[in-house]
Amino acid sequence: MQTIEIKQATPQNATDAAELIFLAYHKYSYDIFGNIGQDAAIDHFKQLWIRENNRFSYQHSYVANLNGKTVGLITCYTAQSIKRLVRPTLWQLFCIGKFQFVCHLLANLNNFYYFSKTSDILPGELYIATLAVSPEHRRKGIATELLNRARQLAKNEGLTCTLHVSAENTKAIALYETTGFMKKLSISKSYYKMIDGCIHVAT
Repeated sequence: MQTIEIKQATPQNATDAAELIFLAYHKYSYDIFGNIGQDAAIDHFKQLWIRENNRFSYQHSYVANLNGKTVGLITCYTAQSIKRLVRPTLWQLFCIGKFQFVCHLLANLNNFYYFSKTSDILPGELYIATLAVSPEHRRKGIATELLNRARQLAKNEGLTCTLHVSAENTKAIALYETTGFMKKLSISKSYYKMIDGCIHVAT
């Protein structure tokens, strides 16, 4: 029987993690990096993963390992930390992409306004920014195990898990609702904010 291990992420997970993050962000990766192609985008995510103090760093993630391979990940932050990470993340994006990133930033300021907007992530919330499982390992309970780890983190700190999901992503919405999340409000015409239905109190 295959055993899923949920562990704190490390820089050594970078190769698998970068592919999973790209899988989760997909076309939105190009909103961040510019139209640089899939391989380059994955490489950028890999560089951000191994660095500290940015939104894509290993520091904020847990990984699901199966037979020694990272097959899933979850990334989450408190409201305070996600605000603190806006500027360092932009600086590291510049360090990686240099002039090409500056040109992309200036031409797509609206994308980065959304990236830096954190007002809908409230104190008392543990925000799940990324949840990804490799396609060949889905329907094995890995996403649920990762969500449960985030819930445990939230419970330990007296926080409530929240996340955003595309209104078109009906499979993800169904998963979240099955595991206890509720659609509370729409942050736009295309996204829902979902909140864990279990209110946790630190003990």
